[in-house]
Amino acid sequence: MAKSMPMNFQSPTTKMPLPSDQTINALGQSGYAISFQLLGNHQDAEDMTQDSLNILVAKWNTFDKSKASVKTWFLTIVRNRSIDYMRKKKPQFNPEILDQSSDQKADTAQQQMEASERQAIVRDAVIALPQDQRELILLRDYHGLKYAEIAEILNVPIGTIMSRLSRVRKQLRQQLFDLEGVQDD
Repeated sequence: MAKSMPMNFQSPTTKMPLPSDQTINALGQSGYAISFQLLGNHQDAEDMTQDSLNILVAKWNTFDKSKASVKTWFLTIVRNRSIDYMRKKKPQFNPEILDQSSDQKADTAQQQMEASERQAIVRDAVIALPQDQRELILLRDYHGLKYAEIAEILNVPIGTIMSRLSRVRKQLRQQLFDLEGVQDD
């Protein structure tokens, strides 16, 4: 998240204290990144993140730390809010969001150009995936979430997450090999 989002919520009466401002800011940044990659629009992602933070505070009494971490619970809220928004508004996926996640650094201009070309090919392949498959790749490979966290967010068994990711990665690998004229065995 490029700028710090204002925290416009009030603390409800709870038995368990709310997370610290530092934790809320970290959650907001993670939530914003996922929402932006799902929605492809900065303003919509900020709105969904703020709404999700408001929900987190409003429903803090219902949080059960034995079932999930605060981060997993919050990212589930963000994902659900973003999907609800997509169903209503049908925003267009912005392929540039995948470029923003790359940390590749090249030494020479030639290496930079080759890395940029590879990145564009991978980005195009990820964009071509159906939304549910793209979401798995984004959560695992771009956000580095653990299988258990993804399973909790998507409300799917961990084994299902692992098998779906395996199939999606194999499909992506085959698409990329096909582009280069190489067969995957």
